[in-house]
Amino acid sequence: MRILAVDDNPIVRAGLRVALGAVAGVQHVSDTDDAAAAVAAVRAGAVDAVLLDVRMPGRSGLDLIADLVPHATVVMLTHDDDAETLAAALAGGAAGYIVHGTMTPREIVSALRDCMAGSTVLRGARSPFRSSFPAPARGPGPHGDVLSPREDEVIRLIAQGRTNGEIARALFVSEKTVKNHVTHIFAKLAVATRAQAVSAWLLADGPSRGMGPR
Repeated sequence: MRILAVDDNPIVRAGLRVALGAVAGVQHVSDTDDAAAAVAAVRAGAVDAVLLDVRMPGRSGLDLIADLVPHATVVMLTHDDDAETLAAALAGGAAGYIVHGTMTPREIVSALRDCMAGSTVLRGARSPFRSSFPAPARGPGPHGDVLSPREDEVIRLIAQGRTNGEIARALFVSEKTVKNHVTHIFAKLAVATRAQAVSAWLLADGPSRGMGPR
């Protein structure tokens, strides 16, 4: 795996080069604080996955996502843990969102592999994205009369970064049933990817799902 770290902090970039470069399966870790250089690298096919900071000089990471995702898997690696920034990153096309200090280098590489395979990995942002979610708040809402209770359970597990197989085991249903639920969720929310589904769900229903400060 070839990783590009895009961050304005040279100490963070140096740490990522050393730490991620020592993980088995990582071929190369490059880094830059320049948005144009990052875009050029992914367009040249030199990068498999990008770790992207949110706050960048000149051009924000959120703005930069659109130029990177057609060419590489993008996962945000940032100190920003607010739900609004996370939702904006997923809506922009990021496949994952990791807050600094919540994963080891080996776990970060594993998360990148999962995202490259189509999963969504979320770690360290505010309460809706932690390993356990509060019980669903039933009642009217933008999607309250659209998603069924079971679909709501499925989207919650998707937001935790669970695969279809893991969701099937958690809900005691077949993986085919989960795939059907995911297809229905995508259609109802008018989205094409798991990350977009999570973003649409959070942006619409966030206030009812405990999105306040921890």
